[in-house]
Amino acid sequence: MRMLSVVVIGLLLQDQKKDLKAVNEKMARVKSYHFVIKAVSDGQEKLALEGEHFAPDAIHIRSEKGEFASKGDVKLQKTGDEEWKEPGKLRKKIEAADTTMPHEWVAKMADEAGAIKREKSDKIGSVTVDLYVAAPGGDAAKRAAAGHPLWAGVVDWTKAENALIFSVGRDDLYYRVEQRYDLAKKSGSITIEFSEYGRAKCTLPDSVKEKLGLK
Repeated sequence: MRMLSVVVIGLLLQDQKKDLKAVNEKMARVKSYHFVIKAVSDGQEKLALEGEHFAPDAIHIRSEKGEFASKGDVKLQKTGDEEWKEPGKLRKKIEAADTTMPHEWVAKMADEAGAIKREKSDKIGSVTVDLYVAAPGGDAAKRAAAGHPLWAGVVDWTKAENALIFSVGRDDLYYRVEQRYDLAKKSGSITIEFSEYGRAKCTLPDSVKEKLGLK
């Protein structure tokens, strides 16, 4: 009887992981969305980005330090009051991070999460979401973080206790995804929030839109 229970639980977990596969597929078909990415370490905010994604391969990212936009192989950046220009050679690592679309990163996190369990419902603003939770360990947690190069090197993921929390709306789209970690002397999280599905507006100057082929 105990063996049967284990098998049934295993099948349920597989089915719930399949739920996220369907969400990832729908996310890849969305025409546009707004996103916010925040990284917190020991209670202090270490990274804050926001921006928009426009299908299939355009993105605009903003932070306190500047802005970055790309579409396909065309990439432009702006720091402070400077003019928009092509990134320098020293920016290769950041380019790789910037051009990883948030929904692609989240899809990788779900793929590497291991067993996923739907726990309860919650609210994000006025949106009802179902929480899907996973606890990848060791190399799986490291691979989940590797979807975004800037986040992958934050901690030694193979030695941290991890939790992944996927908040899925009743429209089968993500509204918040969080990866938490806990080490002996360090803890923190990174959170990605999604909104304005199909309604995100491009705020780039017309000259930049033209260079990127967004007009």
